[in-house]
Amino acid sequence: MASEANYEVTEDTNGSVRRKYNTLIARDDCVFTFLDDTFVYPDDERDFHGATGTRMVPVTEEEMQRRREQMRDPEWSGLHHIYVEQVEDGLDKSWTQWIDEQLRIEGDRLLYDPSYEHKYGEIVREKVSRELGMENIVAVECIGGGRMFSGGENENEWGVVYDQEAVAVAFDAEEGQFPDDGY
Repeated sequence: MASEANYEVTEDTNGSVRRKYNTLIARDDCVFTFLDDTFVYPDDERDFHGATGTRMVPVTEEEMQRRREQMRDPEWSGLHHIYVEQVEDGLDKSWTQWIDEQLRIEGDRLLYDPSYEHKYGEIVREKVSRELGMENIVAVECIGGGRMFSGGENENEWGVVYDQEAVAVAFDAEEGQFPDDGY
């Protein structure tokens, strides 16, 4: 639950306040949504307020292999244009040599967005294993983040809600409504 024990409040000298939750709130299929924090930045005319979150998905070994193969295909690789520029600047390597070197140096980080994996990865892996029976997870990818609790989306669009109180906190923050503890 999004109780007092599960968030940290920080306030700075200009009066802005952030309440950090960093908690799993919901899942829709394999997309896990986390409430990162709520915030209020005071202004002379009106406060800037809201909530931020992060969406994470598990990446299986099969999916990672598919992405490796796609990265090696110059027609699909997001790096091919860089290779072309380097060849124009005098690079003397084949596409295969160059992309294999990039994959060796950078590893799987070229194949998925590892943002917040250090923060939320273990939670997603545990839930995926226990709730969805998936065991071959090799990475947890960030597929979105930021202001995701304003406009259109609501708690009924998730298949599983883990923390209804935190969902309410996020949507209330977007409306400028905060608990009665001064924030």
